[in-house]
Amino acid sequence: MDDSDPLGIAQTAIFRVSEIALALGAEKELQLCRSLGAKLFIVWYSLNAPTPEDEESMRELVLKLLRDVERVCSVTVSVAPSL
Repeated sequence: MDDSDPLGIAQTAIFRVSEIALALGAEKELQLCRSLGAKLFIVWYSLNAPTPEDEESMRELVLKLLRDVERVCSVTVSVAPSL
């Protein structure tokens, strides 16, 4: 991956955050993290194989992801000392 390729960097970051969210969800039994991890994985997969039909569904998924990220961040802050 070229460091100057924003899409490549985003794909790598999305995949890694997906892995972290899934692991955290499994370890701490947090459904919200598992859901976020699964959705991020779908986004990563879609970024690697986009089609014109994916555009609208991706837009909806990104909006849902943003809401989930916000909720996870607020939950993580409240449970951070026990991590």
